[in-house]
Amino acid sequence: MMSLSESIRVPQLRRGTRVFFRQRRVNAAACALSLCAMLVFVAGCGQPLRSLMELGAEQDALQRHAASQSDRFAGLLSDVKSGALAVGTARATIIDRYGEPVVERDGTLLYRAPVAFFEGTKVYLDLDAAGVLKNIRVIERSGP
Repeated sequence: MMSLSESIRVPQLRRGTRVFFRQRRVNAAACALSLCAMLVFVAGCGQPLRSLMELGAEQDALQRHAASQSDRFAGLLSDVKSGALAVGTARATIIDRYGEPVVERDGTLLYRAPVAFFEGTKVYLDLDAAGVLKNIRVIERSGP
């Protein structure tokens, strides 16, 4: 395969400076073409690269959220075991301290570790009609 500078024949003149300038123009044209090819390549890869960067940022945000939820659940479990969370606590106070429950159904709030779907400890907080804590249940499961 011939390069661009070999495919364009520059007439040999007696004055060396003109030949030098013509060859320089040919080399500049070859550089311009390679620069254009590189820009097309980078522009074509820009969107997938941007998508990968956004995916990485999203993964970081998910990990921070999971760590935050895990810390809140550990605090809830500690408060339940130590008796700091007592019967008679209002629903708004519970949600302010420990965050939104995983499930809220029929006056029962379910809290669990953010990554343990089937195994692990679950805390059920039963509320009365006024939204006041009336019962605390802790269920510990290990393995599937």
